[in-house]
Amino acid sequence: MGGSIARESLVKSSSVPPRWLSSALGAAPRSWRPLWLPYAEVERIGDATEHTRRPGAAVLLEPREGPSGWRSVVSSPVAGEVAVWEPKR
Repeated sequence: MGGSIARESLVKSSSVPPRWLSSALGAAPRSWRPLWLPYAEVERIGDATEHTRRPGAAVLLEPREGPSGWRSVVSSPVAGEVAVWEPKR
């Protein structure tokens, strides 16, 4: 059982959750997405967000301020979703 779960629990770019998760939770919502969101720290959030658009990434969340800095979320078919973060200094 452990090996099967480990193989299927890798983050996938898919609209369907892994079989083991579907059976554990029942029917999955249509908009299922992985919950893992890696962050990459950058010097300038605006420049970094714009830089991701050039190779074709979609910006899912434009830069916005939070309590400890600014972040945006980008997505590409190859890399999945990644948050870009600039800490407050």
